[in-house]
Amino acid sequence: MSALPRRSVLLGGAGLILSACSEKREQPPPLITERTAPSLARDPHIERVSAVNEILARRVKAVRDGDERVFLADLDQTNTALVQQQRMLFANLRQFKLTTFNYVIPPAELVEVSGEQMVCPVVGIIQFSIDDAGTGVMPGETFQYTLVQRDGQFRIKDITAKTEQNAGTLNLRGPMADAPWNSTPLKVTTVGNVWLASDASVTDLDAYISAAQHEAQRIDTLWGSRTRYPGSLLFLTRDSEAFKTWYSFGSAGNYKDTIEGIAPHPEGVRTNGEPYTGQHAGSRAVVNLKRVDAIDDDPRRVIRHELAHGVTARARMTASGFINGHDGPPLWAVEGFAAWTETLDSPALAAAYRRGANTGFNGKLPRSTDFYSKNSGGNYAMGAAAFLLAEKLKGRQAAVDFYASLIQHTDLGDLAVAEMPVFDGICKQALGISAASYTSQWAAYVKAGA
Repeated sequence: MSALPRRSVLLGGAGLILSACSEKREQPPPLITERTAPSLARDPHIERVSAVNEILARRVKAVRDGDERVFLADLDQTNTALVQQQRMLFANLRQFKLTTFNYVIPPAELVEVSGEQMVCPVVGIIQFSIDDAGTGVMPGETFQYTLVQRDGQFRIKDITAKTEQNAGTLNLRGPMADAPWNSTPLKVTTVGNVWLASDASVTDLDAYISAAQHEAQRIDTLWGSRTRYPGSLLFLTRDSEAFKTWYSFGSAGNYKDTIEGIAPHPEGVRTNGEPYTGQHAGSRAVVNLKRVDAIDDDPRRVIRHELAHGVTARARMTASGFINGHDGPPLWAVEGFAAWTETLDSPALAAAYRRGANTGFNGKLPRSTDFYSKNSGGNYAMGAAAFLLAEKLKGRQAAVDFYASLIQHTDLGDLAVAEMPVFDGICKQALGISAASYTSQWAAYVKAGA
């Protein structure tokens, strides 16, 4: 490998990663109970809203029963694009094993009525068996339904999915609806606790099944009994437009078509559709095979890197929402850990990361605020070197413990965990040395690898 590839980036909207800054926070499973709140529109328009709820219930039952005709029956059949898109969605959903599936009008949301037309928010709750950690937090996605009444019957005139591109104009509260199953016909296969979904650009999906299973087992073994989801969902594509569209990655500030993968974090909702931001809701990853092929990279390492993000997602803090800048665990730790997993059977790659860590090196661990900057390659390598050193000092599981502790804390803009007193406690607990000693040894370790 002549140059270190830029493997991936973390991706998320309001719920990227989170934490409590300087005090370690344990994350017991948040057993969510139903909360009720009055709808702003259900009293004056209760009959219309009831009619919509009946439509939603029919569509949910149709998916569970495998009845495409009923799923499409309440659509305005003159909107052929909508009918075609919903037919595709139905085919996609039927390939997944659903634990929870529902469409609900969330509480305390405004339903707009104008003449024979009604516009209302709808939250889709789509929890797969690999997402079900028993916490009551389920992946959600938000839509705007436009319905029109004709001859006493409501028909769905349009369904607009909330994405990064239209979130500002739709003004819908709730998670994005930009998962691949909403925009692209998929082929889904499962192996163990990892599911693979590909679009038409991937004609060799079977070639990645064994690799995905092997890498999932490797990361599962490494992570052990720590907090996680039952499984992971891995999307594969060679289509540049799909890679941009899926999870709104094309609208992200760190988008580049040279990225090999992304690790989106589904946002969670309660059973009534109300957002829950205290925990990620599933393990997802996307691999850009077009880029992997172009640089002749090893897809197994890319898959491993993305699964390292996905498998550990439930243990990471989510965004606090206090600031507009970076708000989550240190990116040098999150990306560095994933990069480090690539080196587990490759001393040559470990050496390459140590060499690469000297690019832009200033003696300090990279800041999250500009991690994905022009020096992103050097920042990834510095992060990898941080865990290579931890492994050298105390062993592989100590390096994992180091990471597991770090992701319980958050960088808030320029307020970095590595510069807080809590970092000293993390280093002492996981590695048996002070933060000052660790940072000094890390700097020497990086320089020695040049």
